[in-house]
Amino acid sequence: MQTDCFTISDPKEKELALIILRLPEQLDLACNELMVNRLCELIYDIAVKIGQYYTSVQVRGSPEEASRILLLESTRRIMAVCFDLLGM
Repeated sequence: MQTDCFTISDPKEKELALIILRLPEQLDLACNELMVNRLCELIYDIAVKIGQYYTSVQVRGSPEEASRILLLESTRRIMAVCFDLLGM
């Protein structure tokens, strides 16, 4: 059985990974405190971080390409979940 994992080798990767790891916390706030805006704020924060990440970190052709693509795919999935929960 193969597990997919990525390694953090750049500070921008760490920032992006930490943002997407906030999903469970933001979902709890959205549900328990009826603060749906938390999901919108999370999507915005992810969009800002992914823009910074993609402009400062080489993805294609780098030795860490597979890992970085996996991080981007994880980010895409988190955003898709948020958009789906918002009905978009």
